[in-house]
Order: sequence, then structure tokens, then C-alpha cells
Amino acid sequence: GPKGCIPKNHKSFDDYLMELCVAQGARVVYEAVTEVERSNDGIKIKTGSNFEQHYDLTVGAFGLHQKSFQLFHQLCPDLIEPKTTRTFICEIPLDGKLIDQHLGNSMHVFLLNVSNIKFGALIPKSNYVTLVLLGANVDKNAVAEFLKSDPVKKCFPPDIELNSLIACQCYPNISINGAKSAYSDRVVLIGDSSTTKLYKNGIGAAYITANAAANTALLHGISEKNFRKHFQPSCNRMERDNLVGKFIFKVIEVVQRSPVLKTAMLRMVIEEQKQLSHKRMASSMLWDTFTGSAPYRDIFLRFF
Repeated sequence: GPKGCIPKNHKSFDDYLMELCVAQGARVVYEAVTEVERSNDGIKIKTGSNFEQHYDLTVGAFGLHQKSFQLFHQLCPDLIEPKTTRTFICEIPLDGKLIDQHLGNSMHVFLLNVSNIKFGALIPKSNYVTLVLLGANVDKNAVAEFLKSDPVKKCFPPDIELNSLIACQCYPNISINGAKSAYSDRVVLIGDSSTTKLYKNGIGAAYITANAAANTALLHGISEKNFRKHFQPSCNRMERDNLVGKFIFKVIEVVQRSPVLKTAMLRMVIEEQKQLSHKRMASSMLWDTFTGSAPYRDIFLRFF
């Protein structure tokens, strides 16, 4: 979140990952890249403080940062950026005992018939709750409608004003269609900058694309032809899986808009809790759909 949002005794996940990289020998230059330039023997990187160095291979791992895309268009002239939509994330500080009492240690998923929202989730943590809303260009009106809904309010102490408790919030973009031609000679984009998993955790796609890029560079080469032949197939597999995911969310959207179907699904899930865990098929499909724990293709095949 914004500066000052995280308590001093907490470490951000990004910082933790960076420390792991440094421990493995990575050199971190804490400066913003301002210029990129292709030369005969590599890519020249410049920063605002006149730091300048040539690299044999340049990897873009900058999420959906627009200024970075502008730089990489100079290196990848055929690059088509990912298609995005706006989501919402916020942190709600709350006493740990109240979290245990009202939310427990489970993620709560909501299929409310709120415009632009496909689903929402409340994720309890040690002394705050993370709210995530995914959909199509989520705006302030949709957020307000979601927070005022009875199912959401029942997850918090009575008479609490959620809006006033929010410590930090943002409306980040997420990718819903991957980039095209996200590579050229000596250049490759990974993670959200390239291809990601629809409505899922970005770190999974970052690992898959980074692994594919590393294997290509070390085992085959760093030309555009090498990346097209050995890197692009990994991106294609994720994009095909995302098509299945879009179908699954269309089905969920039908359920979301029908009180009858939502009630039937809820009863089925409640009834399943009486069975052994490996027989809770509907519950496992819903869990994997909303947490990103399995490929969409695997979820779809469980219907048959």
C-alpha cells in the first residue's frame, strides 16, 4: 500500500523477495530506468543519475507500468500491451480478537449482484483485513455498494463504519489478455508485463514466464526466434487456460444474478461439509476458482 500504511514491524512481500534475490547474488540498483538503447552487442540501460551499463539480455518485469512499456516499445517494436481492467484493493485495520470472532481464519468470498463486480473477497490477517474486488473497471460507486451490503457488514462488528476504517486503498489495473510479441533480440518481458493468469496471483505467472525465459536464454539463445520458439509456448498455454477461465466466470456470473441458483449452490456446499474432504467436489471447484490454486482447465474437467 501507500507509504506509511505498513507498520514498521512488518516487511512487505516485495522486499522479502528482493532480499532473497540479493542473497543469491543479485545486484540491485535502486534507481529508475530513464532510457534504453539497442546497440550491436547488447542493450544499454541508463538511469536519472547517469548510471549507464550494457547488458547482453534485458528482462522486463515491471507489471503494467505504462512508462516502462513506453521504454520497451523502443526495444520491441511489435509489442502489443496487455488488455487491462481496473480492480480495487484495500486494507482494513481491526483488532486481532475481533477478526477471530467475526471472520475467523478463512477467506470469505462474495457473489453479490453488484454492478461491475464479478466477486469480492475478505482475507483476514493478523491485525487487518484485506478486501479485494475483481470485475470490469471497478469504481467508487461499486465499492460503496459492496461495503454497504448486508452479507459484508455481517462479517464485521455491528455499527461499524467500514469506509472510515480503511487505512489504504488503490484501484490497480490487472491484465485480462496477455501481451503480444513481448520479446525481441536480447529482450523479453515476463509476468504481468507479458502473460498472466486470469484473476489469479501474479507471482505464479511470473514464475512460469521467468522460468521459460531463463530456460530459453540458457539452453537455446536470446534471439527473437529463440524466444518465439521456446518462450512463447508457455505464454500460449496460460492464454488457453484463461479462455477456459473466462467461460467459468461467465457461468458464475449467471449464478451471481440468480437468487435461486445462489441458494442452491450454497446448500450444496453446506451439505458437502458433512462428507469426507476428497468428496467435496463443488467446494473444491469453488475454492480453486477463487484462490487460483489450480488451472482453470482442471477445474472445468471436474464437471465431467
